[in-house]
Amino acid sequence: MPARIAEILLIARILNAYGRRISGLIIRPAAWMGFVIVARFFGTATVTDIAARIQLGIMRAMALEAMLLRRTERGQDLVIPATRQAGPRQPSQAAKPPRQQIQPAPLTLDTLPSRQDVEAWVRRRPIGRTIAAICLDLGVAPMLCQAGFWDRLTQAVRANRGSVATVLKEVRRRVDQFASRDFTRPRFPWPDPGRPNEDTPLRIYIGQDLFHPAPAATAGPS
Repeated sequence: MPARIAEILLIARILNAYGRRISGLIIRPAAWMGFVIVARFFGTATVTDIAARIQLGIMRAMALEAMLLRRTERGQDLVIPATRQAGPRQPSQAAKPPRQQIQPAPLTLDTLPSRQDVEAWVRRRPIGRTIAAICLDLGVAPMLCQAGFWDRLTQAVRANRGSVATVLKEVRRRVDQFASRDFTRPRFPWPDPGRPNEDTPLRIYIGQDLFHPAPAATAGPS
């Protein structure tokens, strides 16, 4: 498999697996100690809204994987776009009146785009922008990633015409939005990092080791 495609394919599969994992956990927010940690990167504690966004992220990750596999079958690797050089500034023109923007319908599980529409969306955009969109769909943030994975992720976004700054700006906006609302009542407590529990945030770090855990250590002789 071409090296650059292999790297992006690995990232897409890790994000897909993470999305599937948390989609099964958020349906019981009061019982999952890590819910409030993850929910703040969506900017809301409304489970249905989070579920719809996660499902869209999974669909985009699957569409990206399918597109990469088709390129592999054709023997095509990804080409890193050349850095654009700033040219001479053009004389300013009279400002045109802004076009009227049509507000999209709120995203819900009932208004999700079709698989064909998602695949077309992925085909029309640079891979870096697609990865960035998937990260925002899944509420990905640096503190949720295993050591090294965030670096690989951001390098892939930058190398393929995506913007890490845009992702981080939106993550900060969501965190501030979440903090401005009363989502931290006792029913959504912050986990105690000193208390081992199968639902602590340590079980949702994004990275390869999460999906291929090391075998449990065996007890030595007494």
